[in-house]
Amino acid sequence: TSICQWLPSPVTAQKKRIGMLYTGDTTDAFATGAYNCDPTAPLLMHVTFPALKWSKVATHTEYSAIGRVLSGTVHSGTNVRVMGQGARQGSKDDVRSVPIRELKQLACRTGKAVAAITAGNLCALDWTNRHSRFGMAATVSDSEDAAPLRRCNVGFTPLVRCGVQTEVPSDLPRLAGAAKQLATAGGFEGAAVVRVMETGEWELAAGSTWHLRQSQAMLREFVGRSCPLAFSEPSNIYRESVAQESSEPAQGTSPNRHNRLSISASPLAPEVMQFLDTHSKEMWEAQAEAASVLSHCAAWDVPVANVWAFGPQEENASWVNGYRSNVLVNRARHPQIGEVRASMEAAFHWVASEGVLCEEAMRGVKMCVLDLTLHADAIHRGAGQIMGTARKTLLAAQ
Repeated sequence: TSICQWLPSPVTAQKKRIGMLYTGDTTDAFATGAYNCDPTAPLLMHVTFPALKWSKVATHTEYSAIGRVLSGTVHSGTNVRVMGQGARQGSKDDVRSVPIRELKQLACRTGKAVAAITAGNLCALDWTNRHSRFGMAATVSDSEDAAPLRRCNVGFTPLVRCGVQTEVPSDLPRLAGAAKQLATAGGFEGAAVVRVMETGEWELAAGSTWHLRQSQAMLREFVGRSCPLAFSEPSNIYRESVAQESSEPAQGTSPNRHNRLSISASPLAPEVMQFLDTHSKEMWEAQAEAASVLSHCAAWDVPVANVWAFGPQEENASWVNGYRSNVLVNRARHPQIGEVRASMEAAFHWVASEGVLCEEAMRGVKMCVLDLTLHADAIHRGAGQIMGTARKTLLAAQ
């Protein structure tokens, strides 16, 4: 009911979508067929989600390339032209001819084998493993004149996690290589998160229980049968936040009583959160220019120079939605404020990764430094005096 109510039909959506996806001439037969969602036009299919499945034969692995038929009709038992991300119109680079073994129409979590799928429908193309490694996305067509489609950015918020370990400690390098392969080349970018926790344990995080099971199967394939893996029971991932702006600023005093901080906390606007989730990978790659990227959000009115940091600064989770979704903003003015900025940022990352409620990572919080008083001598305002004070004050503001 919700899908029918809130999501537009392919006939409506493809009129807005094809202009952003198609790299060729938007007036040719393929773009026109996709614009009109015409089942009689030349075939054009956008594959965005290759999902792993195990066959009945123990030594054989297959993939289901899931995507939407934008134009034309795809038939089972035929050969199609698959164009990877490196393909260009009129070139044979990153292009291959693939036989479709089976064609399935998707319905909820199951698939029904059919002979043909028309434009506007989601379907799964089953082919063997040697044909499936086309990267993060692909374009399927039956003509050499078709241009490839642009890749859609795939992101998710990790909600379910489990522990991962090898039975033999010497196999840990293989697990590290498989984790990198899963995150970058395991079908699509953002397949799952595999990282090392502070305790030294390996953790696998995914967007749902089904997503976690698929990621476990892909991780087993990447490490090989000679390296058995053990997974713990799945558990949910929680995030801490704030419901409203602080009624009054939190005050903090350093142990030597010479430095004072005033910090308030407030929730980020939904428009800002959506912008952060959408541009999380772009902002991570920008690093120092992340504040400039955020300035393009209409709901964000803080000057670029006043944005100090985004947190938490999680390693191996750069492109995951939900990370670095907290902002540290400075509104105080002091001649020596630049000397304590590094200590303030370190405390902010610490608090953003371990909140005050149950030591879970925070999400959607803006911490604002309103005022600070620093001692005139640098020896009395070092990291030992500022970092701990800033952490306690940030926790109090939350």
